Amino acid sequence: MEERTILAAFRSEDDARTAARRLRDLGIAAVDIGRVHPYPHEGAADRPTHPLTGRIQSLANLTLGAADPNPDAAALLAADVSASGMADGNPFELGRDIVLTAVVPAARAAEAERIVRDAGGRL
Repeated sequence: MEERTILAAFRSEDDARTAARRLRDLGIAAVDIGRVHPYPHEGAADRPTHPLTGRIQSLANLTLGAADPNPDAAALLAADVSASGMADGNPFELGRDIVLTAVVPAARAAEAERIVRDAGGRL
């Protein structure tokens, strides 16, 4: 049987649970809900830094408490609206940190996608 994977982002866990319940009612058992976080290495804010001496890992570390040993990733994190203060993006797309993953039969994929969209998910 051919299968498809659906990944959808939600603003609230309740909306994701509603979609998951409806998918399970449809007979789809492989449904999971998780949360993603854009900043790696939780707890970095607890590490001492000293901005006056320049002993900071990155702007993201100073403003968000995010730390990443990779300088390329640190530069990308510092470009985030929360760290840089640049707010010229689409403000309505922020906050989709709940992810629903479902493995569905290909024949039922369109119906499953409709259920996810109706519950507020973005594919």
